[in-house]
Amino acid sequence: MSVELTIPKLGMTMKEAKITQWAKAEGEWVQKGEVILVIETEKITFEVKAPADGYLHILASPGKTLPVGARVGVLLEDREAYEVAAGAGEGPSQPSPPVESPPPPAPGRELAVKASERAECRRIRPLPWRGRQPGTMGSTWGPFREQDREDAS
Repeated sequence: MSVELTIPKLGMTMKEAKITQWAKAEGEWVQKGEVILVIETEKITFEVKAPADGYLHILASPGKTLPVGARVGVLLEDREAYEVAAGAGEGPSQPSPPVESPPPPAPGRELAVKASERAECRRIRPLPWRGRQPGTMGSTWGPFREQDREDAS
């Protein structure tokens, strides 16, 4: 059995991280909870701990900047599996592409759809939106005024 090591997402805006150093060497036995990797983001330096026991096979070398989710290493359960992986040519120069997660839906759009559905169920006809005219306050649009409401009726 093998456990993949990836660049963790440490914050909502984090997109990539730089591998500062490997705390363990290639082929070394690692126990769960030991620090194996140090990464650096725009805001912090973070020590990545081993999620399981195993022999460390490194896929990305120090100094590389990789996106969140990119494979950087593998923990292999037994020595034979490690030797097969190490002999297969997978090395620091061949990190796998990151796993892309779909972007979350835009909250404004979802809210607008719900609001229009509720208005339709209650037979509420929304008033047309009419903002300020060009040339006022340096903007084409602006907040409602009492006159805008009267003009719309």
